Amino acid sequence: MTRLRKLATNISSLVIRAASPAAKDWTNASYHEMEFIENDWAALRWALGSSKVLFRICEEVPLQTLSGVPLATQRLAKQTTGRARQICIVTVFEVWVFARSLWHIHNPVRRTGIYLVIAALAYCAAQVLTRRGRRVPQQADLSAQILHYRGELERERRFHSGMWLWSRMVFLFGSLAVFMVAGAIAPPTSVRKAAIFALILAIMAVFATVVNSRMAAKFRRCIEELDTLKNGEA
Repeated sequence: MTRLRKLATNISSLVIRAASPAAKDWTNASYHEMEFIENDWAALRWALGSSKVLFRICEEVPLQTLSGVPLATQRLAKQTTGRARQICIVTVFEVWVFARSLWHIHNPVRRTGIYLVIAALAYCAAQVLTRRGRRVPQQADLSAQILHYRGELERERRFHSGMWLWSRMVFLFGSLAVFMVAGAIAPPTSVRKAAIFALILAIMAVFATVVNSRMAAKFRRCIEELDTLKNGEA
């Protein structure tokens, strides 16, 4: 066995060990398919590609049967609740940082920008809290759990698209623009500095849009996969 082949094998084995329970079947199948790839470089690329499953939300792994919905619902609720808690902690820290800056910033436009940023952060935190994972009652039958799971997936999809997304984007990046540009053009005036800040904001906005669009697409695929299973077993 060449070093490249051994590296590819080790990567695939590591992916299998680190993958979530829902992804075990997929990673095992990927490992066995790699055995039929003759070119070592191609096998290495295949192994690296299979490692992407470690960075995906577990709901992306296709459900095999509807009987897996209860477990998928629990995982989704746990993940969204955990992410909401982390984002809220970061938001509280950011609010504290901006609030402290009010003590030594006297430019009225910049102070207005700070107040807007704090309000925007609070608005984003409120949105995050509304999407915390809701657990379905344990006594619910499978049909109720499927309906609940689809509703949660749809709620996640809406969070990353449409009015929810664009209201966050406009409020947050608009307030940041006021704060950053006001500081850049404050005496001594620096048009170049203001342009740099504007470019940074534009890049951040594009990045946030792309990430949220991909997340929305992922949840849309999960909904389509669930609907396919429901129609197939109907």
